[in-house]
Amino acid sequence: MEDTERLSYRAQEAADLLGIPYRTVMHLIHRGELGHRRAGRYYLVPRSEIERFLAAAVPESRALRAV
Repeated sequence: MEDTERLSYRAQEAADLLGIPYRTVMHLIHRGELGHRRAGRYYLVPRSEIERFLAAAVPESRALRAV
């Protein structure tokens, strides 16, 4: 199965995709800013949540560039 077909990623994989540290992903999860599901001891972050998180970050980045 290719990465584009995956429905969710473990927290470390999500961190790698987002280009941020694992601890930051866990912080976002615990603060409720990044949706997830628990599967035993794993935190699974749905691909849709990663896409939502990135889409929400885009307006912020554009606003900073305009200043």
